Amino acid sequence: MTKSIFDYISTISLIFLLSGVGILMTFYVIHVFFEWQFTDGKDIFNWVGLVVEIGIALGIIIAVWYYTRNEQTKTKNLISNIHEITEKLDRVIAEQNKLQSSRKQFLHESCLVI
Repeated sequence: MTKSIFDYISTISLIFLLSGVGILMTFYVIHVFFEWQFTDGKDIFNWVGLVVEIGIALGIIIAVWYYTRNEQTKTKNLISNIHEITEKLDRVIAEQNKLQSSRKQFLHESCLVI
């Protein structure tokens, strides 16, 4: 059964939340240790926008990676199944060719006897 992106909403929400917290903690560490001022009254909206955009981008990247990982697994399984079927067909074709050459040889020998 194929799962849709909506089946992973809780995981994606957790990823968004943790990404946002991580980015905010990074800004806090930069603010405390390097004494950079992010909140001069005018610039806070730019920083909040940056945090939101980075969080959304990271969430989309992780969601797409997670979804395509399942698709890659399915693709590998299909390719291995196709490979097995091809090997079986090759054996059948080899057996068919062997029977065909045996038939030709039998017909050739029976013509010589007559």
